[in-house]
Amino acid sequence: MRHGCSVGGTSKARTALFGPSLRPAGWWRAPDVAAVILADRPRADIADDLGVSVGTVGRLRWVLQRDGHG
Repeated sequence: MRHGCSVGGTSKARTALFGPSLRPAGWWRAPDVAAVILADRPRADIADDLGVSVGTVGRLRWVLQRDGHG
C-alpha cells in the first residue's frame, strides 16, 4: 500500500476515471502494428498515429526488438 491506497483501489479508480481498456491485450504485437512501431520514424509521430504516449512507443519498440521482431 502506497499513499494510503491499495493496488486494487488504484485500479478501480483508474477505470472509473478513464474507462475500461479499449484495446485487447497484446494488440501491439499484430504484424501491421508492430511494423508501424518499428518503423524508422520519430516516436512522436508513431505515438500520434497509434494514440499512445511517446514513452509507450519506446517501451513497445524495446520489447519487440528484444523478442526478435526488429
